[in-house]
Amino acid sequence: MDFGGVAYSAAEGCSLENLGYSFIGQGDYLATFTNLLELAQATTTADIGSFIMTAYGRHPAVAAREAAKVDEVSGGRVMLTIGRGSRSAALMGRSPIPVAESKSYVTCLRALLRGEAAHWDGHDILSLGAPASLPVYVSAYGPIVRRMAGQVADGVVLAAGSSVPQLHSYLADIAEGAHDADRSADEVDTWLLCRASVREKRSDALDDVRGLLAASAYRHLRAPTQMATVPAEFLEPLSEFRKRYDSEGMEGYQPSWDSPNANLVRELGLDEFLAERFAIVGTPAECRDQAAALEAAGVNRIVFAPGARDSDTLYARVAEALLS
Repeated sequence: MDFGGVAYSAAEGCSLENLGYSFIGQGDYLATFTNLLELAQATTTADIGSFIMTAYGRHPAVAAREAAKVDEVSGGRVMLTIGRGSRSAALMGRSPIPVAESKSYVTCLRALLRGEAAHWDGHDILSLGAPASLPVYVSAYGPIVRRMAGQVADGVVLAAGSSVPQLHSYLADIAEGAHDADRSADEVDTWLLCRASVREKRSDALDDVRGLLAASAYRHLRAPTQMATVPAEFLEPLSEFRKRYDSEGMEGYQPSWDSPNANLVRELGLDEFLAERFAIVGTPAECRDQAAALEAAGVNRIVFAPGARDSDTLYARVAEALLS
């Protein structure tokens, strides 16, 4: 199993590489290629990539040429992850990109990176020349995007949770999309993006991520298809949670560990259910067991997102537990 982290500067990227992480995701939604170039120049061995890039403001021909140049500087270590852009779109005053448009963008971008001509936004694009071998992944939360990833992407970053039972249904969505496009599901590399914390006491690790669990529950346990997977004893607490969750501002987007939104999780008895669903959390032994189960289920790389309490030591604690 490979592991990765998310960096917002070259210095953070170097730290991740020195800790032993094999992938560094560039977390700035807007200045993607500027920051990727800095990562390429500052690191030597880890794969690097956009995490997550959207089509807004980036014509696929420009993105392909920029990515190929950064890949050349890095010595062939670049990958791109394309998403619909919930947060980045909001920063630009827009709604997330429609799935059909994201699919078209990924299809066009992959063709250009192969050195082929392509079609985008009603226009034909000539070949940009020599191919670049860097892969294009899709960030996927829901079943429609997972199936789309299976149809057109080199890989998929599953971002809707870390539960092994749910993972099987996610992989089935990818396989269905691949089948629809006459591809093998084996052609689609599978990564997982999740929250994490490692502590000597499980209760301390749960405290670290409680705010992040609150945000995940609010975003990803809403649709009927999602709620159908929730055990009956948690339906009423989740309903109460949604009624009382404050979605305004940054505390609504990513609540701090001791915020009112985070405290709702504890008050309503949702800690363990949400931790099992959305995070790798607990003692070192518990986290190793969770990672091994995900690997056995078909995940090839886990990328840990920042944002937990004591984020400045998060990656070192995870590395000590999982990479040593």
